[in-house]
Amino acid sequence: MASVVINGTRVIYPLSAKDVSVRLSNNGTFPSLVQTWIDDGNASAAPENISVPFILSPPISRINPTHAQTLRLVYTGEDNAPRDRESVYWLNVLEIPPKPDASVGENTLQFAVRSRIKLFLRPGDLAGDPALAPAQITWRVLRDGNSLKLLAHNPTPFHVSFGELALVAASGTLGKPMYGMVSPMSEQTFVFEDAYQEGQPATSVRFQFVNDYGAFVDGNSAITAAP
Repeated sequence: MASVVINGTRVIYPLSAKDVSVRLSNNGTFPSLVQTWIDDGNASAAPENISVPFILSPPISRINPTHAQTLRLVYTGEDNAPRDRESVYWLNVLEIPPKPDASVGENTLQFAVRSRIKLFLRPGDLAGDPALAPAQITWRVLRDGNSLKLLAHNPTPFHVSFGELALVAASGTLGKPMYGMVSPMSEQTFVFEDAYQEGQPATSVRFQFVNDYGAFVDGNSAITAAP
């Protein structure tokens, strides 16, 4: 619904890069004032209260219809981010539409639209390939009443984002598909409500993961343990 859109759904910042550019485009029919900032995961934090190791310019700009603006991100190195895995931040773009023409004499309702996408800080000497990381995740399923808990263990140094996760049994899909992200070298639990079926254990996980270019890639993995 936004007029100002980010050309991409994620930003990859190689640790060795001097800077990274992100392009914003105004596809609307009116100029917009745009405020941009980076947060460390707290979506409700005010921009003036956030401390992140990035300089983002320009922080405020006007983008005319059919025009674009390039944001420049510079990593300052003023942090304690680990060097053996990726770190994740978030790029925020707030679009503020112009004040409506009062002479029209009609009631109007306006929205300031905020877009928020992931920003991955990636050290250059990480072992492995981020495109192959989803296949290295191991999966376990635990029963919790009528629900099933899917435990994902990610041994890689890369974040893995899933646009869809589905538990598959012989009878078909169990429960409602989920989505989410698994951090590097950690575990994440996904809860499938009312998914347990007697005599129908989950045998595999069907998923779509999001690659560095924002594309959805299909995949399937066996479950190592199931109730």
